[in-house]
Amino acid sequence: MRLWKHALDFFEAARWVHEERSDRPFIITYFLLGQSLELALKAFLRGKGQTKEFLKAVGHDLMTAVEESQRVDLGTLITLDPQERSTIGFLNNLYASKDLQYPESGSKHYPPIVEVFKVARRVLESTKTFCIENRKRHFDKPTAVL
Repeated sequence: MRLWKHALDFFEAARWVHEERSDRPFIITYFLLGQSLELALKAFLRGKGQTKEFLKAVGHDLMTAVEESQRVDLGTLITLDPQERSTIGFLNNLYASKDLQYPESGSKHYPPIVEVFKVARRVLESTKTFCIENRKRHFDKPTAVL
């Protein structure tokens, strides 16, 4: 559950930054939303019993997190439509490469911020109950590290 709460915190921080900088999308907003998606999906995977080592192996690749989550039945909670998968993939190109943290110079293209907010919100809302119900899966076990 802690991972999911952190995912929510990053989402709320993204919303605050976006409202403060509403004149244009701001790179930090994309980073915060990427972090929110990563943690929400990893919270789901954790609730499914995945280990800390497994989550580390997934790394910061949002598409790997989506694929691994779908492999263990994320589809029972949320079905990502092709547009949402495309939005996550577009964001992932910037997020997994760390270009949102250490940007290279040159022209960049970003996914529509409204679409990134939409998919991040849907993933958070769809995984919340599952993460709450499975928060004790690792209590008092060697895997209780997150």
